[in-house]
Amino acid sequence: MSRLLHVENDPLVARAVKRLLTSRGHEVHTVYSFEEGSQLEGSFDLAIMDIDLGDGDGVELSKALLSRQTVRQVLFFTARTDADTVSRASLLGSVVGKTAGGEHLVNAVETHVSESTSTSLTRSLAHEDGDVSESPETRSA
Repeated sequence: MSRLLHVENDPLVARAVKRLLTSRGHEVHTVYSFEEGSQLEGSFDLAIMDIDLGDGDGVELSKALLSRQTVRQVLFFTARTDADTVSRASLLGSVVGKTAGGEHLVNAVETHVSESTSTSLTRSLAHEDGDVSESPETRSA
């Protein structure tokens, strides 16, 4: 089961997304504003982020959450379609339009979660086998 953060200021969309993703076995924690999101502690496998949050910009919130390592990945689920905004968001993660629908969102979430899980598993197995590349800091020691 993956731990997902959903940041969405529209309660109806938030409820529908939570219902959809929990039915697929995900644990979903929802916050409804930039302010709530910026105060989060803990760790999430993936953030599903709206861009227009009413009290702030979801792209900027994503940058902060990624830099604090509160989230490992970001997926934007947004109604925004202007090229500048979509381009800014896509520098941090995938962008799924709300008009694409719930199944498209689920597929994108599943892809992110499975990629994250396989990367973590590969790192874990490599570490157990002693096949861990040295970092520049450990090579000079």
